[in-house]
Amino acid sequence: MKTLSFFSLCAVLFSIAGGRDFRPVWRLENIPAGDSSIQQCYVIQTTPGVEYTVESSNDLSTWTPQEELYGLGNEYVITMREFTPPPTPPPGTLTASPLALPTNVSLRIQPASGAAGGSVVSWSSLDHDGPRIVRIAGEMDLAWNSIPIFWNRFGAYNFYFWHPGVTVAPPAENPSLGPKDTAMLAVLETSVPDINLQIAASILSARNAPLPAPPDPNSKRFWRVKVNADIDTDQDGSPDWAEFEIAARGTGMLVSGVTGDPFDADTNHDGKLDGLQLDADLDSTADASDPDIADNSATFPIGPVPRYALFPITNAMPPAGQTAPFQISDKGTVLYENGTWTANVWTALDTPPEASENGYPSRAKAVGINDSNQIIGVADREITSLHEHDVNNDPSEVLPTICYWNAPNGARTFVSSGNGEAEKFAVPSLELFEHRLTPGPVLSNDGRFSAFIKPRTDWINATAHPGYWKLPEANQPATETSSDHRLKYTQGPNLRWGAGYSLKLDEINSYGALEDTMTPFERLILAPAALPAPPITAVNVFKPTDDLVLALPAADSASEGMALTKGKWDVSATYRNAIDIAADGTAIGRNRDDLI
Repeated sequence: MKTLSFFSLCAVLFSIAGGRDFRPVWRLENIPAGDSSIQQCYVIQTTPGVEYTVESSNDLSTWTPQEELYGLGNEYVITMREFTPPPTPPPGTLTASPLALPTNVSLRIQPASGAAGGSVVSWSSLDHDGPRIVRIAGEMDLAWNSIPIFWNRFGAYNFYFWHPGVTVAPPAENPSLGPKDTAMLAVLETSVPDINLQIAASILSARNAPLPAPPDPNSKRFWRVKVNADIDTDQDGSPDWAEFEIAARGTGMLVSGVTGDPFDADTNHDGKLDGLQLDADLDSTADASDPDIADNSATFPIGPVPRYALFPITNAMPPAGQTAPFQISDKGTVLYENGTWTANVWTALDTPPEASENGYPSRAKAVGINDSNQIIGVADREITSLHEHDVNNDPSEVLPTICYWNAPNGARTFVSSGNGEAEKFAVPSLELFEHRLTPGPVLSNDGRFSAFIKPRTDWINATAHPGYWKLPEANQPATETSSDHRLKYTQGPNLRWGAGYSLKLDEINSYGALEDTMTPFERLILAPAALPAPPITAVNVFKPTDDLVLALPAADSASEGMALTKGKWDVSATYRNAIDIAADGTAIGRNRDDLI
């Protein structure tokens, strides 16, 4: 027996439809061939509606396509090498020439309705893109009703049949066909009697037979399988795999009378593409408008085609220990703690120092931006204290206070309402300086955010209470209203959430002295009724539809974006790496410290 010096490798190149991974399940198997040899084969399990291309190479540099296959849920065998050669034939025996590689054709076949009878056959054209639907004279045997998928080789073609099991109206007249489609259909029509005999005898093959072994067993050969899940044969906006799934489970139709059929763009004949009336991931967004039809947490309707890029944040000067941007506005302004980046231009935020007779360090940072490019942050503010417990008789103190910038290049202004002794300040929880955005105020697009309300006078002893603030408009003071202890708001008061502390002042401690106490409260989302708390500390929360809530962590968090659907929190396949989402569904995500 000859010793083979044959090396093989088989890899899978694939496409992922959002949350769906279409890499096939595979295994190695030794399979007997027709000449009694044993072939070592790579067997993959196909997904209906997904295209597979087998390529080979001798040097891992140049790859040659060997064959294409349109999956119908069948197994597909790729012969890599001869494991055991065939027995030596007797002297004088003629050696058969190896068979040429067949052309793989996947078809839908159904009985034709109407008096003319026959069968309706649909397939993806071999001559050009798009489906072809024709009526042939051959009748289907009744045994077809128990066999939804059938494969066999006839002539130069591997025919893979999908049989939905119902009659269908034939086309008014058969379309004109190109030369490849014409040749294939001629073989199919002459093979119908043999196909019916095999079906009646229940001779069902779920996978192709092993292909001939490589011609030179001493050569090196490598294989790979390319997977394409974007095939949309009828070009209706719903890919083939999704239409197969909808047809199999019987759900996902937004309009009565529409069915999942990858070879028919208008199954209910209402003049509208089926992709506008099918919903594969059951998120109430039609496939043709859904940014990801395999992920029910991605429901923002598709708008004008955006231009996406992975771009470096250059010229930025983030503070030590904080190197990542953490928010982006709809205007493309990327927010750091000490400035903004837009189109390769760095703008440092106006942060004038605050002097203090007590020598407190001046601290300032941005914590949120909205889609109008308004920014809020926290900075030290020197406060005149009129309380009677000032043992140092020092009228100056420094109080961390919420500030804002009306634009990235605007002047910093502290958020306060009223004037004189009636003035009140927006102040953060004490931990905000140490742990950015935990909990931290979030600025909504209408200029609202949550922060504590603190009177200007006697601010050490005066009780602070949670408040709901709105930034000033037309040179008017900021407005404030009382609120509960939940510190995060976005999309207005009907969507709020918290992950922070309830603050109580003037508690008497064990030493008989007054002190502030901060009591943790559970993460909570109100929209407007209470919903289950996300399993992460959420920085941004969105509610794009009545049935969906998205919760995103901070840029420096190890957590992943979560989606609340049907009362359950799961990692969002589309937004798992996102840290902020624009109004149209465009998101920025974590990549490296200097990239977004």
